[in-house]
Amino acid sequence: MGRIRLNNYLKYIIIISLFSSCANNSNDIIFEDFESHSFNTWKIQGTAFDKPYLADTITNSKLKNTVKGSGFAYSYINDSVLNQGKLISPVFRIQHKYIDFLIGGGQHVTRTCINLLIDNKIVRSSTGKGQPFLQEESWDVSEFIGQNAIMEIVDARHYSSDDLDYIMVDNIVFSNHLPRPTIIFEDFETGTFNNWQVEGNAFEEPGNRKNIYYPVTVNGFQGKHFAFSFGEKHDKEKGRLTSEKFIITRNYISFLIGGGNHPDSTCINLIVNDSVHFSSTGLSTGELRKEFWNVSHLQGNKAHIEIVDNYALNWGHIIIDNICFTDDVNKKNESVYYHQQIVQPIYKVAIISLVILIILLIIIIWIKRRKENNSIMSKKSFQSTLLNLLENDKIYLNSDLSASKLAETISIPTSELLELSEQVFNKNFNQLINEYRVNYFKEEVLKPENKELKLVAIAKKCGFNSKSSFYRIFKKHTNQTPTEYMQDKS
Repeated sequence: MGRIRLNNYLKYIIIISLFSSCANNSNDIIFEDFESHSFNTWKIQGTAFDKPYLADTITNSKLKNTVKGSGFAYSYINDSVLNQGKLISPVFRIQHKYIDFLIGGGQHVTRTCINLLIDNKIVRSSTGKGQPFLQEESWDVSEFIGQNAIMEIVDARHYSSDDLDYIMVDNIVFSNHLPRPTIIFEDFETGTFNNWQVEGNAFEEPGNRKNIYYPVTVNGFQGKHFAFSFGEKHDKEKGRLTSEKFIITRNYISFLIGGGNHPDSTCINLIVNDSVHFSSTGLSTGELRKEFWNVSHLQGNKAHIEIVDNYALNWGHIIIDNICFTDDVNKKNESVYYHQQIVQPIYKVAIISLVILIILLIIIIWIKRRKENNSIMSKKSFQSTLLNLLENDKIYLNSDLSASKLAETISIPTSELLELSEQVFNKNFNQLINEYRVNYFKEEVLKPENKELKLVAIAKKCGFNSKSSFYRIFKKHTNQTPTEYMQDKS
């Protein structure tokens, strides 16, 4: 019994180990992280991609902090030479719901981008966000599971000195459940308005604690800088900031907002197809609050954001900071360090997986113990019932007896009868019945009233239905033929 229990527990341990392994493997599979410092099986076209760029050679600390590991794909301009090219991955089969990656560089649709192709058709595409560092991006590819695909990293841009004319990609991962990461679209931490179009005189440069003019006090912004339309002339100046166009890829757009409460005049707007779909104002306070727009129904659309100050009286200014694209409306502490946004979900998944495994183990042990308790009762009842049928009713004398017929008689499944026969009597059902028939024959053949009967006739009275099966079974149980047995007894 101890051996049986040990073997069963070993089975459960193996099952749990396999479950754990599958859970961990299904979380993420690294397709490419460029850590080999070569492009391996990727096909190189053009001159933009020579080999992975090394993080140790980067002077931009913000970019360096966002690289996962030591290498990443990076197209770049060498002096005045315009390099264009493409990296093409080997073919792979889509078996996960999501493809996650880090991306940075120019925001040029079809020109600085990473594409997913199926049957030579682009089905997913992402560009950089016009930022000189890497940010997390994710594609939902659940509809393509089972299909073969390739990825391509493209740099086909036209050089201009006032833009980011390169593409950066790192850590391409296949995942089943990790949430799509938050993308910081604009935090104004460069101290400039980057690629935003500036109109009027209200927005000269991002505000900070040094260039806030009395009597306004600004609180609640993140980092050092924020968009601020209150200048030397206080509320008298008007103006507008307009972002570059982007594709909506998350369920929400979040931001920090403060300043005047003047609809259409001191506000931040989301523009899709030349129409204002969302607009928010301040509450006539310098305290920034966090606000969300639910843009889930607009995913896949091109859009841009405008920050407007068209009011020249009291509280005629607007304050905006930390514009993000996210799926999580409950985020309270979004990390300043981009690499932490990659690590934190993995810890959460590991903890959840561990809790699931513990619960699964408790359930398995409970089911096993309950089954063992039920089995002990069933064995006692089965042993008593079957012995009564064998010893008193002599059911084995019926040549038509079968496991299914007996199971029907005692109202249990045939499979359970066969299993209990082995557990209680340490032999299968047929061996048990034939043993009773052989022993009954050995008694009957020696009775004086059966002396004139042939051996086969006596065997049929004992439940055997043919001469061949009788001789075979008798010799198997006694190591003698029936004739040899009679000779020994005479």
